[in-house]
Amino acid sequence: MPSWDLNILVKPRKCYNVKAIIKGFLSREKNIIPKYHVVLVKMKFQQMGSKSSSNFVYIIMDEGTKEAAVIDPSGSVKDIVAILKAWGATLKYVVHTHGHGDHTGGTQGLIAQCGGKLVAHPSSPMHPALPVRNNERLYLGKTDLLFLNTPGHSYDSICMAAGKYLFTGDTLFIDECGYAEQVGGDSALMWDSIFNRILKLDDDYIICPGHDLKASAKKTDTLGNQRKSNYALKPRTKDEFRAFMMSA
Repeated sequence: MPSWDLNILVKPRKCYNVKAIIKGFLSREKNIIPKYHVVLVKMKFQQMGSKSSSNFVYIIMDEGTKEAAVIDPSGSVKDIVAILKAWGATLKYVVHTHGHGDHTGGTQGLIAQCGGKLVAHPSSPMHPALPVRNNERLYLGKTDLLFLNTPGHSYDSICMAAGKYLFTGDTLFIDECGYAEQVGGDSALMWDSIFNRILKLDDDYIICPGHDLKASAKKTDTLGNQRKSNYALKPRTKDEFRAFMMSA
């Protein structure tokens, strides 16, 4: 269902430091993650499961302009196209949270049918038309898309914040985190991505994972809830996290 997203995530009777917000916008420090967006937008959101895999595909659309983005088109191009047509959407971006084949399989077919530009980290094996680095932004109509480089599961892993949603790919799942001990993975980088980037964000963000691992009945959850329930997010040093990942 469409929802109004005030990205500053205002809570009743809570005041924010306006100078800090402005500083967050103006900062060019690559390690600073701006938490605050101030554009009021109306955005449609759709999570699509798969009958043949645990993958999730996401479709979002700025209702003002009908510009849409598809995140991780792992397949089911026919179903994705049907939703875009039903919404009257124009596909502007196809976003890869990382370049593994189970997340990218439908990309060529989708772009061939609907157009749109591929967005991914510069190191992606898919050679994106629009490479994005940490803290860079694109716009879907008036919807602000903020990209965070979150290596660990793979070097090219990114997360994308859009409105109240945070698309985490294979970095963070519901009540789990991604693997980092496979070829191309790095648990030390995963620790940094989780604890120094994702967990610095506001608790009200809704985590939209790349897979349904059945670790929870929930398909999405707030970051605040995940801080409490996700055992992978328990405070650990980098060495403790590496040992944890080796034992998982």
